[in-house]
Amino acid sequence: RGQNPVHLQQALYAMGHSLLWAGQIDQARTHLERAISLYQPSHHAMMVAQNVNNMRVASGALLAAALWMQGYPEQAGRASEQALSLARQLNHPPSLGYVLCFSAGFQRLLGAREQCRNLADETMVFSQKHGLVFWRALGAANHGWALVMQGQAQGAAQIQQCLDVVRVSMGGVKILFLTPLCEALVQLGQFEKALPLVLEALDVVNSSGYHYSKSEHHRLHGLCLLGISPDATEMAEASFCQALNISRKQGAKSLELRAASSLARLWLTQGKEDEARRLLEDTRRWFTEGFDTPDFRESTDLWGSLSLTPC
Repeated sequence: RGQNPVHLQQALYAMGHSLLWAGQIDQARTHLERAISLYQPSHHAMMVAQNVNNMRVASGALLAAALWMQGYPEQAGRASEQALSLARQLNHPPSLGYVLCFSAGFQRLLGAREQCRNLADETMVFSQKHGLVFWRALGAANHGWALVMQGQAQGAAQIQQCLDVVRVSMGGVKILFLTPLCEALVQLGQFEKALPLVLEALDVVNSSGYHYSKSEHHRLHGLCLLGISPDATEMAEASFCQALNISRKQGAKSLELRAASSLARLWLTQGKEDEARRLLEDTRRWFTEGFDTPDFRESTDLWGSLSLTPC
């Protein structure tokens, strides 16, 4: 009672930011939604005088990531669009650079390659114009990811260059570059090159507390093991199970779907059709939206290979 609403929004954003990276997604969402609910247009001047970013914009950008992880990609998309729309209206370069970068990253989470590339392009041009060095680097990493996913292998080298720049000086922040690079190398089938980077990412996650991506890196670890040696099924299965357990504990339904699909695909090759069927059924049944996302479509294709009627 009586607390300055701008200061309260700043505190809520800061807590939401920390909780999201720590993998405490439900609590992060609560704090970010509260910060957004308190915002008034008249708060903007005070916010940017005391902080680099508009907290409504920043909170919305992170809320999109939290909602996607929780399994609500359509709600996440609306949150991302609202944050980006407001940032464009404010004419405040740091806020727009921030949300452009996170909007591109959100499209990467969705697997929306063209949208990610377009927003990453805009991020790089805008950040270069306004001297926003870090956002330009992260935009270039997202751009490289999109290139790889569109069949242009040189995108991986672009991400690697960005990672090399931040690896020495920015500590745990390098996880933001390691994740798209690992995904890109796995997409290219360069499993032996990807494996040490996945292990580096897991080391960063464990040492820095950035647990939000821990499930995905365990899943990528399993894919690398299988890609290097198809006989490494036991170790790969352990990695997929670890990814599944972590995502369930975090309430990260989108990551749970990815882990379940990877594990079910492995079980299918081992003749464990019943186990694969039950896992996919239990995981897919929860979702109420996002049925046209690449992750859900992939699970649908796998479901079809089990001769089941899509749920």
